[in-house]
Amino acid sequence: MFRRSFCAITLGVLALPLSLAACGSAEDPEDSGAEQAIAQALDLGLGDSQSGHRAWRNDRSTLDNAFAALGGQSNLLSLERLSYRTEGERFARGESYFPDDGVLNTHHFEGTVRYDVAQGRSRQDLLRRQATFGTPGQVLALAVKLDGDSGEIEGSESFFGFPGGPLLPDGAGAARRELQLLNPEVLLRQVASGALRTRDIGAVNLGGNDYARILVEDPVRSIRLYVSQRTGLIAALSTLENDPLLRDTTVTAVFQWTHRGGSVSPVPVGAAIRFGEDWVYSEHRSEVRVGETFSEDIFRFNANPIVDPAASRRGALQREFHQGFASLGILRVDGDKSVVTTATVGPGAVLIMGDGYNSLLLERSRGLVLVEAPLNEERSLAIEAVARASFPGKHITDVIVTHHHEDHLGGIRTFIARGARIVIAREASEYIERIAQARSTLIPDTLAARPRPANLLYVEGDGRSLPDATLPIEVRPLGNGHAAGMLMAVVPALSLAFESDLWDPPFPPVSIEIPAWERDLLDALDAQAPNVSLVVPGHGVPSPVSELRATLNPR
Repeated sequence: MFRRSFCAITLGVLALPLSLAACGSAEDPEDSGAEQAIAQALDLGLGDSQSGHRAWRNDRSTLDNAFAALGGQSNLLSLERLSYRTEGERFARGESYFPDDGVLNTHHFEGTVRYDVAQGRSRQDLLRRQATFGTPGQVLALAVKLDGDSGEIEGSESFFGFPGGPLLPDGAGAARRELQLLNPEVLLRQVASGALRTRDIGAVNLGGNDYARILVEDPVRSIRLYVSQRTGLIAALSTLENDPLLRDTTVTAVFQWTHRGGSVSPVPVGAAIRFGEDWVYSEHRSEVRVGETFSEDIFRFNANPIVDPAASRRGALQREFHQGFASLGILRVDGDKSVVTTATVGPGAVLIMGDGYNSLLLERSRGLVLVEAPLNEERSLAIEAVARASFPGKHITDVIVTHHHEDHLGGIRTFIARGARIVIAREASEYIERIAQARSTLIPDTLAARPRPANLLYVEGDGRSLPDATLPIEVRPLGNGHAAGMLMAVVPALSLAFESDLWDPPFPPVSIEIPAWERDLLDALDAQAPNVSLVVPGHGVPSPVSELRATLNPR
């Protein structure tokens, strides 16, 4: 269970520290970063049989030892269908109060996983108990069905009650990748069948234990297996993923096995995933069954699937971005983010909308100011296209960042690459600087092609003015309980203010804390911008301040 004071994930009887930031960052995210995480996890016994099972033989290759630990190659090939009960915790990064606070516990889950390994399809029937957003303790019932590059949600994974349906291809690819990383026995079966090739990449000593490494040439991204030279079991695996902000990031999964009655459990009884320096997923398994007969009906989709192998692979490469945000129970961030619509909210002010996220483009005498760069580079390029069409000959010179949460900041690297000045609260400045320096090789972006440091303009104290002959802007601090260093952009000439997350009309609240956040916003407007009559939100539609006041002070 997650507690901010204890910071631990429970894996059976083992506990892993959630944040390893104190250990330092790895120079090579494919080697040192993974091995740093694995060393600490293995020091607690993950990957070795609790009963002292010893199966490694020096006269066998690393791959043959891994096969033998799970009953041999023929036994793995017979692993065509399996099911197990699962229970655990999901966490999300990029949504904490301070940029370096670590992760949020989003929900507890329990249910059944049925995996038709031979046909490449699965069904996860889950009950999710909300922990952060929505009503704490609210239970969502859903089934995640995956078949090849396609997927579907049956039931609802949103505490708003939005119905499920076909997963967009990148969302399906992310869900399938997560299931693959959590089931090393299935990965090893693919190797045994000849579907995936491998090669030895040497041995390492981690936490005082010796592990031989195998590189699996997976079509999404190569995966490194760490095989115990005591048990022959896969103790851990690692790979690389892309994140819109952090870019190339090491992903590490560690496993717990049991040994009973002369054989090893066919699947790990515990698993945890670490993304970068944060543990984001933990589960314990029971009631494992192999060879069970499944009804075809449980895998059947209720609607025609959406198939796009290229988008599915891209989603798999960004697994944590998709899966972590989906775990919040609000909205998914799957799909093409370049599709936007626009609306004029005043002279020289264009609202850019798409997929529930808004940005505001403001024309000034010397260029354009953008408020909010959400989601990813796809959205940033779409914003630039709107700027060219709406204000020919003018460029975005400044970008105002309302706060550091990833969904509201994910497109910022594009504008750093363009040389735009980033207007940011002092509390988030170091975070932005790290984002600007992040290595990006998996999905190279504009900043990877044109590296440069971030040009930052800090906002602190009472705020900062951005003077201009035609449209001056005031950037004001917004004290709140949602994110440190929250800012709002006030445009006095248009009597409007742009804010994010504190009030999202007409959406219902995403948290029981929302009324307090709305009060924070109204208090800030009354104190710092009493002449503002229109609020332009980062989510939702522009709405009058009078509506906010009525919401908080109903008659």
